[in-house]
Amino acid sequence: FVKSLFAARKIFRRRKPAAVLAMGGFISAPPIFVAKEMGAKTFLHESNTIPGRANRYLARFVNEAFVGFPEAATRLKARKVTITGTPVRPQFQARDAAQCRTSFGLDPDRPTILVVGGSQGAHGLNEIILSALPLLAGHGWQWLHLTGANDLERVQAAYAVQGIRAFVKPFLAEMDLALGAATVCVSRAGASSLAEMAAMRLPSLLVPFPAAADNHQLFNARIFESSGAARLLEEKKSTPQLAAAN
Repeated sequence: FVKSLFAARKIFRRRKPAAVLAMGGFISAPPIFVAKEMGAKTFLHESNTIPGRANRYLARFVNEAFVGFPEAATRLKARKVTITGTPVRPQFQARDAAQCRTSFGLDPDRPTILVVGGSQGAHGLNEIILSALPLLAGHGWQWLHLTGANDLERVQAAYAVQGIRAFVKPFLAEMDLALGAATVCVSRAGASSLAEMAAMRLPSLLVPFPAAADNHQLFNARIFESSGAARLLEEKKSTPQLAAAN
């Protein structure tokens, strides 16, 4: 923390900022404190329903806090809180589904299920899908499955055994195309992923990452479920039958 303070001072002395925005995490604290020392405006953005510890701590010091969910506003002790939502790149907008599917070598006219576990927690989500796959094989769906680093070959083999058409990769940079190709998305419930799905009006089955700090993904998912934008499936309560039914 002290090293970060000195580093921020060195950088800001070379080019004094007019404002500093913290996006969460303890690495955001030193730049905020140095910015205040230098008279710059300070802000933070909290994208989750349950604010992280760093943002809860920093909120009392900044000029204004921005939140992605209205429910987070009451959980930050900031002098001013504005509900902004969570911004996404302009690529996340309505796309031609057929063109997006074709870019992955999929049938342009067939319903497509996107499965994405995010940077963490892909394995548990993969297990849920693979356990339900025999119950889903007869629906005529095709799949676009992002497995994470460790499960690629196993997931590819599972689709092959069931004779299901699938595009399977560990990761994908072009998430706007993946969401554009999808009829529905099976996903964790990180705030950025939810914002992207919301921007593209994509219905989803949300399986919150159970090890997320303060279980914030569960609370994020409940907001989407209550609005009718998603269904919620908790990993610890999941069975193949329940996953297939959702």
